[in-house]
Amino acid sequence: DLNRYPDGGIYKLHELLAGRHGVSFDEVCVGAGADGCIDMLSQATLDPGDEIVTGWPSFPSYVIYARKQSAATTLVPLANLRYDLDALLAAVTPKTKLVYICHPNNPTGTMNTVDELDAYFEQVPEHVLTVVDQAYFEYIDRDDYPDAVEGYLKTGKRVVVLRTFSKIYGLAGLRVGYAVGPQATVAAMAKVRRPFDVTTTAQVAASASLDAPEEIARRRAVNNEGLERLDEI
Repeated sequence: DLNRYPDGGIYKLHELLAGRHGVSFDEVCVGAGADGCIDMLSQATLDPGDEIVTGWPSFPSYVIYARKQSAATTLVPLANLRYDLDALLAAVTPKTKLVYICHPNNPTGTMNTVDELDAYFEQVPEHVLTVVDQAYFEYIDRDDYPDAVEGYLKTGKRVVVLRTFSKIYGLAGLRVGYAVGPQATVAAMAKVRRPFDVTTTAQVAASASLDAPEEIARRRAVNNEGLERLDEI
């Protein structure tokens, strides 16, 4: 069927992801990788003169897409290679629209605990939309690592959670990721998505990947074995 244009609404994958996370269909926005979702979110949210806050060094797309919208970027140094959530809060101003938390952080591989994130969400001002980037979510098996969809979005926090099929699912070359967030934010993101942004092949592969829990568990185990070997070096 590659002679036909993709499903521009990405209907099946949206439906599957909504069911996976137990959210409504219009709380999910699929894009061309998490990168595509960050681009859509920036276009939908940021005007010239607005601000974003993020830890640094971290995933550069937060900064790149904000600057494309002529927004200011406040880069908060990491503390012991981890996001300093207190410093992020201190950097927020009335012009701050987005705060990004890369969790675990790319490139340092470090994370913040549930207690730390809970404390952050108790203090962050209402006008700020927090973006929790969990691109590596499926690799983490720790009691102090939160599922941001369950722990924050579903409890009413003003948050967008990013996930991707590029990492443990191994589909980086197909470019498919998604955001889970408030209905109004997701609707605004969908308005700026390019037509046919996610290819048919990507949609089919991502949908099939959601039905392979044994393979995902195998990959997680292999990755953990690799971490043990790396620690020994």
